[in-house]
Amino acid sequence: MDPVLEELGRVAAGLSFGEPVIPVVSTVAGCPVDMGEPGYWVRQVREPVRFADAVEWLAGQGVTGFVEVGPHPVLVGNGLMRRGGDSPERLFAGLGRLWADGAMRWTPPATTTAGVRVPSYAFQHQHYWLQPTALAPIGDGRLDHPLLRDAMELPDDNGVVLTGQLATAAQPWLTEHVISGSPLLPGAAFVDLALRAGEHVDCPAVEDLTLETPLVVADGVQVSVTVGPDRAGRRSVAIHSRADGEWVRHATGTLGAVPVAPREPWARQWPPQAEAVDLDAFYDNLADAGFVYGTAFQGLRAAWRDGDTLYAEVAAPPGDSRFALHPALLDAAIQIVTVADDRAKMPFSFAGISWWRGAEHARVRLTMTGEDTCAIGLADQSGAPVAEIASLTLRRPAGATTQDVPYQVAWPVLETATTEPDIPVHHATSPVETLRVIQDFLATDTPRMVVATRNAVPVRPGEDVDPQAAAVWGLVRSAATEHPGRFVLVDGDDGDKVRLAGDEPQLAIRAGAVHVPRLERVRTEPLPSPLSPESTVLVTGGTGTLGGTIARHLAVRHGVRHLLLVSRSGPDAPGAAVLAADLAALGATADIVACDVADREAVARLLAAHPVTSVVHAAGTLADTVVESLTPQQFARVWEPKALAARHLHELTSDLEAFVLFSSAAGVLGGAGQANYAAANAYLDGLAAHRHAEGQPAVSLAWGYWAEASGMTGGLTATDRHRLARAGVRPLPTADALALFDAALTAGAPVLAPVRFDLPALRRAGDPPALLRELVRPRRRQAADREWTQADVLQLVVGQVALVLGHSSSEAVNPDQAFTDIGFDSLTAVELRNQLDADTGLRLPATLVFDHPTPTRLAAFVHTRLHGAAPDPLLAELDRLRSTLDTAAADADYETVAARLEGLLAAWTAKRTGSAAGVDEASDDELFSLLDDAHRKTEVIRSGESRNAEE
Repeated sequence: MDPVLEELGRVAAGLSFGEPVIPVVSTVAGCPVDMGEPGYWVRQVREPVRFADAVEWLAGQGVTGFVEVGPHPVLVGNGLMRRGGDSPERLFAGLGRLWADGAMRWTPPATTTAGVRVPSYAFQHQHYWLQPTALAPIGDGRLDHPLLRDAMELPDDNGVVLTGQLATAAQPWLTEHVISGSPLLPGAAFVDLALRAGEHVDCPAVEDLTLETPLVVADGVQVSVTVGPDRAGRRSVAIHSRADGEWVRHATGTLGAVPVAPREPWARQWPPQAEAVDLDAFYDNLADAGFVYGTAFQGLRAAWRDGDTLYAEVAAPPGDSRFALHPALLDAAIQIVTVADDRAKMPFSFAGISWWRGAEHARVRLTMTGEDTCAIGLADQSGAPVAEIASLTLRRPAGATTQDVPYQVAWPVLETATTEPDIPVHHATSPVETLRVIQDFLATDTPRMVVATRNAVPVRPGEDVDPQAAAVWGLVRSAATEHPGRFVLVDGDDGDKVRLAGDEPQLAIRAGAVHVPRLERVRTEPLPSPLSPESTVLVTGGTGTLGGTIARHLAVRHGVRHLLLVSRSGPDAPGAAVLAADLAALGATADIVACDVADREAVARLLAAHPVTSVVHAAGTLADTVVESLTPQQFARVWEPKALAARHLHELTSDLEAFVLFSSAAGVLGGAGQANYAAANAYLDGLAAHRHAEGQPAVSLAWGYWAEASGMTGGLTATDRHRLARAGVRPLPTADALALFDAALTAGAPVLAPVRFDLPALRRAGDPPALLRELVRPRRRQAADREWTQADVLQLVVGQVALVLGHSSSEAVNPDQAFTDIGFDSLTAVELRNQLDADTGLRLPATLVFDHPTPTRLAAFVHTRLHGAAPDPLLAELDRLRSTLDTAAADADYETVAARLEGLLAAWTAKRTGSAAGVDEASDDELFSLLDDAHRKTEVIRSGESRNAEE
């Protein structure tokens, strides 16, 4: 090597040397030396290799693992490379041995070579060493905490373990948090454990914490909180427990060194300027939903609502101040999310937890940031910040009551005095006859009317029902939605007298007892499908969106192999060929046939040619209009494909496995503008109850609307959807709807209502419909004693107009623009009238927006009514004239009527100006000039330019 040393020295002298990032031990010196001197590299070529000295020096520094990187591994037992060998496998095998020996921290790569399959489940671990049966030995210090008592540092800077034990004798409140029948450690307790662990290792903030597995409380359960090593001011945290077997992980997260600074002092001014929330029966309602809280966890003392923000006062049980954040205190703060959503939920994941001080009483601010997310702030009684959670995600526990279950109408006995009606009573026999009676009644000033039926509703299990009478109830329910307070439905047995009970709009009398309808949740158990694989299922409306969805579902979920899909267009319907191909790919054969199921003879021929074993009747159509304008033709258009077709299918089939009717919630709840549709669907509900009483299979599903657009829901406008949302009905995702369909097949009930309610929206709407009083507690608005100014009324009217039209702010409404120009129709007019009735306590006419065509003029009218002034009889006569004109036949002599009206206006104008006496003596030119002037003023008023009711 001597001949190259001189040249090597010159080359080395021309280089710039840097400080090595990884420490290097020189085998020239047997220890670390300065390698930035050019002469070192000359010496390392010529001088002996002192490998043993270098290894001995490393061993003296605590190094226990060695690996050789090079093509000829001969010096240590673990080489990572070999020339001509399987280099990738050898590399990973060597690294794996180092990792298994604890010599390195390394996460094996997730990628695999082609053709290698890895299990999709988490790797199963088996421990082959004995587990200690006693608590871990006391570490370097005892902890002053109710659930943790020891902390122990792990060797080699591998973190800290805090241990403790659940002792129900010392902490009896632990057993008072019962979810779905099991005492569970609340999610708030895991937050406290993480905070206490973070405080111990100087990482007092919890950046995130995810709850994985519930911890069932039992005496003697061991608890372990493991904190990982410091990584740039952040540490991992995991919480485990063990009763008799292996350790179970319940929560994982990350601790941070610096909590965020407290936000603005929102809790200084107290109580908040917000609407107080009635907490009567709050914990009883939670218990009904599967959340049974003992005294310690009933810490919610008061609550207020301000839009999506809730405020509350909460308290922890007294006597133990050693918690960082008492679990019962934080749990009570989380409970108020039920006020916002009406669905009791459990914490799932936390983010951004900062804690500054302890407290036994706290003021809470909870802001909903999403359907299942919120932010929470806690302050003490002086307003000083206690803790903050930037984001909390919640979820419903398995087994707890949820919204997404079907409902049914129950008929509890109403213990109240009854009275004989002192208002007109119509004894209904058919929906068509009742429609005529209702229309005549609404043209009068009579405040209320009773519609009496016989056997329209199944009050007692197995009770028979007359479907025609049931249809009357659907019709009147819809009319009552358009005209609140004007109709009372009373159903009785033979011999029962018609009676009224308080403000109940619907009641049934059986053997003298008064029953009222209340919607309640139905719990269903998963049972085998009643449909055999070789059955043939008839689906009406089978080529429509819902029919096609059900057909595919029957093939996939129920294994049905033969489907008879019927619609008016049959195989010519859009998408029919694609549907048949899809079903064939699923292993099912589909006969797609054109048939009008409202034609009895056509249905008979269909069933003779295609015997069926089950029926799903999903056909239907809409023809929406307000009840006053509903014609017999519009009624028949909806009735025939829904109700009449169901009757034909009932009479012409036998020995069925299933008879499923697709009804609508409109028949149960009522629907503005849908009296015909509600009547037809209520007939289906009555028919199912009738079949049930006869021992035949039947279930009628009174659906809420599906999120997936169909032939009937595809025409819903944005305003329509806003109306449904304000009515508290949310769309059903298809997957959820199909699950409810499956549950209904085996539920054993004749009528179910698969509806997704938005209960907070119903609460915000004020007093709920009587049918929903078991789901939403009544909360009436107090408006009777208010002193209304003109500005107050205008603000009310404009705000309600914005709400009805779906605007986010009332600023979007021009109060001087005509209702017809800003998007109002007959249904939105009815909704606005009903909203104003509820807010003011008045009973306003249905023609409100037509009689007073701008918000400003409507507000003036409402202000006059609020201050007790009787309507001007002359104006009332003009209102009736306008109604007559609105309903005039299309072939009326328009020109003659217009000329007569212009003449009347001219005469009235002349009378006002004192010139009436001169009209008779006026010349033709003067008279035509007068008429032209009146016509011009009429056009100004029609165009909306007039700003004064006197113009």
